Amino acid sequence: MGTTLPPGGAVGGEAAREILPAAVQLNACVVGASMMVGGNIKGQTRVLTTAIVLETSKGEFGTALALSALLLVITYLINLALTWIQQKGRKR
Repeated sequence: MGTTLPPGGAVGGEAAREILPAAVQLNACVVGASMMVGGNIKGQTRVLTTAIVLETSKGEFGTALALSALLLVITYLINLALTWIQQKGRKR
């Protein structure tokens, strides 16, 4: 009576195509939210995303690019760790 999907079937493939746009949107939200909420209070706080925006606005593109690369590496390592934890849970 019900429909069954093979493991990793159509639903998994459809979801995989939506991950990149979701990641791009999330990044844009993080930058906007940190700029609005005060992630750059002079002498008090500075988050990585606002530092990238600040360096770009000052024309320091090399510094902004280095900070962006650092942010990508941090994000990749977090995703790698979470994927490893998730896969480890599936083997049990």
